Amino acid sequence: MPLMKKTQSEPVQAGAVVLDLGDLREQAEAILQEARLQAEGIIGDARAKADAIISEAHPTGHEQGRRDGYEAGFNQGREDALKSVADQARQELQSLQDSWKAQLELFAADRERMSERAETDLIELALKIAAAVTRARVRQDPSLVIEQARGAIRLVMRASEIRAVVNPSDLPVLDQHMESLIDVLDSTDGIELVTSDQVEPGGCIVRGDDTVIDATLQQQIDRIAEALLGRSCEPGGDGIGEEVA
Repeated sequence: MPLMKKTQSEPVQAGAVVLDLGDLREQAEAILQEARLQAEGIIGDARAKADAIISEAHPTGHEQGRRDGYEAGFNQGREDALKSVADQARQELQSLQDSWKAQLELFAADRERMSERAETDLIELALKIAAAVTRARVRQDPSLVIEQARGAIRLVMRASEIRAVVNPSDLPVLDQHMESLIDVLDSTDGIELVTSDQVEPGGCIVRGDDTVIDATLQQQIDRIAEALLGRSCEPGGDGIGEEVA
């Protein structure tokens, strides 16, 4: 009996982020080189402005005035150059830093998602193996249904009437051990055994008054899946509960 549709696993590498530190280093060096070139250009403009100031000075001006004009123009140009280059470099480096941060956050999120998916896949595989082993054990030892029936009957032993639904292949062994099943009862009129192909070998469904105890193998695997995965198993497909021949 199938238990869960097989979820098609995504490749482990899907969506993974690859950080090329070599490329990032080249980007940083390119930013700095561009900043140097811009600084040189602005400083050259500053020198030209200083020369223009000097050339426009009165021909009879003193040498001190010439030097002061040149120095003032050069200093102003240098300050403008440094400020402009620093602002641009700061913006570009901040942009690069933001990009690194975003890539690292994406990588961390993908790693967490892949870890959670791997854990779920392992649990599903473990349940599938457990289901196959349990069914194989039941085929090897049909008497295991006795303990299943006895455990379910104990839960309804105070009921006035008890009906146990089992697989037809399990009826002979249960008939042979009927006395041991009745021994667990409190006060009832006995146990009625009913067969149904809907109940797989090794399991049973016990009804007592208004109580129903589903002790089929499939239902027990469903309970385990609910506890481990937070969801019940789905029938059909190549699921967890599928019997392995």
